[in-house]
Amino acid sequence: GESSAWWETREQRILERRARRPEIAVRRETRLHGRAPELAQLEEAWSRAQAGEGSAVFIEGEAGIGKTRLVDAFLRTLDGDRFHLFYGSYAPSGGRGGISEAILTKFGSARLARALRPFLVDTAALAPAFAAVLKHESTVKGAPRLDREALHAVCGELIRTVGADKPVLWVVDDLHFAEPESRLLVLTLARAVEGHRALLVATARPGLAGDEMAHFSRLTGFRRILPGRLTPREVIELLRDAFKSEALAERLGGKIAYKSDGIPFFVFEMIRGLRESRLLEQRPDGSYVETEAVEEIAVPSAVRDLVEGRLLDLGKQERDILDVGAVQGFEFEADLCARVLGRRRVAVLQDLAAIERRQGIVRSGGGSTRFDHHQIQEVIYDDLIPELRSEYHSLLADAFLEREEAVPTGAGARFVAEHYLRGNRPRQGLPYLEEALDHLEGNYRSETALDLIGRALDLEEEIPPERRAELLHRRAGRFDLL
Repeated sequence: GESSAWWETREQRILERRARRPEIAVRRETRLHGRAPELAQLEEAWSRAQAGEGSAVFIEGEAGIGKTRLVDAFLRTLDGDRFHLFYGSYAPSGGRGGISEAILTKFGSARLARALRPFLVDTAALAPAFAAVLKHESTVKGAPRLDREALHAVCGELIRTVGADKPVLWVVDDLHFAEPESRLLVLTLARAVEGHRALLVATARPGLAGDEMAHFSRLTGFRRILPGRLTPREVIELLRDAFKSEALAERLGGKIAYKSDGIPFFVFEMIRGLRESRLLEQRPDGSYVETEAVEEIAVPSAVRDLVEGRLLDLGKQERDILDVGAVQGFEFEADLCARVLGRRRVAVLQDLAAIERRQGIVRSGGGSTRFDHHQIQEVIYDDLIPELRSEYHSLLADAFLEREEAVPTGAGARFVAEHYLRGNRPRQGLPYLEEALDHLEGNYRSETALDLIGRALDLEEEIPPERRAELLHRRAGRFDLL
């Protein structure tokens, strides 16, 4: 049946449609926001490629930053009839690779060898073996063997010869999921486009081997695009587009910008979470309104899964450091982590440096360390069993007092009071509560002050009636201010 004229005609139509507009699995709920400079770089590279100055572009960024969405938006600005498009992506679970997917989508699988042969002028005899490799089939009996060197030669010739009539745009998505051999094949494609009407675009997360990136960087015309996180204003513009409501975007923009740290995937997941929890309702005109006041933005399950995936490769000692750091807060001190864990400070700093280089989960600077974004800290903190979490809080207060060797004031009193009150020895925080509340109120940290007052009031037997009345009055003042 697949060899009939009807099927071949139908398959050709399907392939032509897919080649012009590949099926890229991205969200298009809003317009692309905050990516004008990156789009301009891609457009410039494409213009040079059309003029015969072929090159490779590497889009590198953390998970959820919008690499694939950027590629999708770029492709949608182009006329698919005026160039040859190859698109393929690598999946985390393995399976058919991005290069194989791109070629099969372009030429089909029914008569792949016959379709490839016109473009393999110098390697025509290898077409059957090449087709078998792409389809993960056994090599045709009697056909020449396709070793690694031959495979690279065929791919290099293919990208050059296909562009004889019109330019070639080849996109390799999620290269970080590819095997090392596949990444070498992509490097071959990048070398092959030099001096031809072709552009290779690859996307990947940070963390590729240094020697691999060095090979790419030595290529003529190679450029690296590093999409940054969205600014709070760009997050609000995205929300305005998603909610069709300027007032709602302004009202929730600060909270979502803070919780998402400007990562587009997190923003969209938080929007989805608000919709599914029925905190937002869509009107007939398409705009959204709050069904009730949104006090807190929860961490969506998809965001939690993404964060936990980044933590899987940590060793026990590394995870212990991050556990204590997460209990300290978004920013934490390596010295206090070392004291709580009974380790040398230099050893903890070495582990943190290794984590930063390898996974980018933390960032150092200014004498402290902070998590890469707030969701990492929240997920690590929530994953701790309550007993261990309480123990860490109390031990952090102990470590701080031991280090300072003096009665803490200001921010120090707040640190000690907060960690004792959140720990398993809350009554030890009461002597520092007054100074802590003065510091918090002086810095307009009313929410934190209310939390400490509430925890202190829970210790009914420890607080005399007159002191309890003072705390209730103080709490009323914080509520009045808010």
